[in-house]
Amino acid sequence: MINIGLIGSGKIAEEHAKVISNISGIKIVSNYSRTFLNAKKFAKKFNIKNTYKYFDDICSDITINAYIICISCEYNYSILKKIIPLKKPFFIEKPPYFELDEKEKITKLLNKYKNINMVGLNRRFYSNFLAALKMIKDPKKINGIIIEGNERFWKLNKIKKIYKKKWIFLNSCHTLDLLSFFGGKIDKCDIVVKKKNTKNDINFCLNVKYKRGSVGNYSSFWMSPGGWSVKIYSNDKTYVFDPLEKGYSIDRNNKIQRINLSKYDKKFKPGFYLQMQEFKKLIKTKKLTWPIQDISKYNKTFELLNNIYLKTI
Repeated sequence: MINIGLIGSGKIAEEHAKVISNISGIKIVSNYSRTFLNAKKFAKKFNIKNTYKYFDDICSDITINAYIICISCEYNYSILKKIIPLKKPFFIEKPPYFELDEKEKITKLLNKYKNINMVGLNRRFYSNFLAALKMIKDPKKINGIIIEGNERFWKLNKIKKIYKKKWIFLNSCHTLDLLSFFGGKIDKCDIVVKKKNTKNDINFCLNVKYKRGSVGNYSSFWMSPGGWSVKIYSNDKTYVFDPLEKGYSIDRNNKIQRINLSKYDKKFKPGFYLQMQEFKKLIKTKKLTWPIQDISKYNKTFELLNNIYLKTI
């Protein structure tokens, strides 16, 4: 049995707890939240044995084999600095950090303590995405990829200022990460930014060339209606996900084939079930396998996000 120490008691922590309750061989045995009352309610709901009032106590729990970190993201960096020296595997919801110097310090700690780890990018585990890639079979058959990462920024009036300021790291990382998920390693990338009319008027495009030889485009218009979408172009079919949870392929005869989510992606938050299965396997095998992203691999996405951010501020 893999004993999990869960840090956090919010909505995403609850989604993880639902999934873990349905997977054998892994169990949440301890939890901590900055609000002790919330942690107690959470523990009662999910039958968790130990609830800690102080963070140092969950760090000292020797029965814990691995940690899952699901807290408000502005605290991720400070939590990681304390978790990494414990030398235990951990899963952390994105983003692990916001700043370049934080990235460098966390990377240095991981190089020292060698923790196996995983960043929560659940779109990488969408069953319809994986089904499409299986249909394509050979990634070299992909000619091009188009991703829209519009952010509907006008809806974010009630969120914390730090989130609005760093929204590209907090949320856009999901769709930007899909560039490499579908296309592989990026060889060249050009960023084009439209001049702002207002402080929230963020509009940019990326044109990329992959090492496999295919090309891609990523566009994001934060004050324009529209959500996230993906189009993958191969020689014989085009694959469309708009929104991401609904997919289909279309062939040269205009025949449409639906690409549906698995029963687990319909029962739980999409991607979460397979994502946790992969984290369980990672703990056991200590081998990082695709489509998992650990922090060292996520760093590439962060650097791209940071380059865009610097051009848009």
